[in-house]
Amino acid sequence: MKEHRGNGVEFRGDPKGQLLSRISKNPTTGCWIWMGALFQGSGYGQFSNRELSKSPTTAHRAAWEILKGPIPAGKMVLHKCDNRKCVNPDHLYCGSNAENMRDRSLRGYVHQMRLDEGKVREMRKLRQAGWPWRKLAAKYDVHTNAIIEATMGRSWAYVDEPIPTIKIGPGRRKGG
Repeated sequence: MKEHRGNGVEFRGDPKGQLLSRISKNPTTGCWIWMGALFQGSGYGQFSNRELSKSPTTAHRAAWEILKGPIPAGKMVLHKCDNRKCVNPDHLYCGSNAENMRDRSLRGYVHQMRLDEGKVREMRKLRQAGWPWRKLAAKYDVHTNAIIEATMGRSWAYVDEPIPTIKIGPGRRKGG
């Protein structure tokens, strides 16, 4: 069966072949970046293949089902790497919505939607230039934890801007 998408790509069955043909492997992070369509607004990869699902699903869920098997009832497919475009099964795990919310909070995603890749790159440059975390938090209107996690690479790890290395001089507090 052939499926047509608005971008002119035809999918002829074989969900695994389709999945693997739409990824780019990042050797630094190990992420398999989904290069196909994205769901507008959420930034998650969009995977359409009638042999897998009647309607489009997220690419990371499709990757789990294709490469690891069925998703247990009541579970979600979550990212260890915080990269919405990642479909590497080694970076995915099944968990509940409560686990997902707890993990997001622990990683500083309280105001996640206020940040994007461009802002993370900029804040890492500003942090390298010596800006304190509190000043960055005020500039981007997010919690200080979100700034710490993003500038230290524990969240937004896939963003290619280098992690700042701050030299602490006399009279200056670490973390500022």
